[in-house]
Amino acid sequence: MFVSELFSYLWAALTVRRQSGQGLVEYALILVLISIVAIVIMTLMGTQITNIFTRAPTRWAGIRRFWSHADAAAGHGV
Repeated sequence: MFVSELFSYLWAALTVRRQSGQGLVEYALILVLISIVAIVIMTLMGTQITNIFTRAPTRWAGIRRFWSHADAAAGHGV
């Protein structure tokens, strides 16, 4: 009987809102959890993310070069 009473008390304590600031604390905890997950992902995938941002300017330069040649070939002069 003691265990069921303990579970009942814990359930009631978890489901009843006692303070108006409790919602803010819950949002803060969610924010902390999301931050931790983001840090772990960035730590595990740091090299891949760095490579993506390192190669991006080179790829954009190639795309600009392609379109400038395509425009020149089409007679649109850039």
